[in-house]
Amino acid sequence: MWSIEDAAATLARLANAADITFVGRDEAERIWGTVTPAEIRAFLPDCALLVVKDGDIGATAFDGDAEPVFVAAPVVDVVEPVGAGDAFASGFLAATLEGHSLAERLLAGHIAAERVLTIAADMPPID
Repeated sequence: MWSIEDAAATLARLANAADITFVGRDEAERIWGTVTPAEIRAFLPDCALLVVKDGDIGATAFDGDAEPVFVAAPVVDVVEPVGAGDAFASGFLAATLEGHSLAERLLAGHIAAERVLTIAADMPPID
């Protein structure tokens, strides 16, 4: 494994160069010492689209120089948290491909994460 310093520098370089970066606020605090979504954006100013997930609080998206967009997370009775971050990303990306607004994409991410959070299985049932 690598040191937190090496990991922090490498991950910052990659995240800052990406077209879209998803980062958990808690993860960013642990590795980069950034506490708020605004601090994370200041730390990664060149990432074209930065999505900061903040657990059961919500998610904030920074798209270029536009004003950030925040969408609160729905209240969920969590059964199993594993996979919620990946589900959020998949919902957000699917809504991006469909051409939805930034707020709608964040909401789609939350809805996908909610489905995963409320089941104990690896996959939600197909409707």
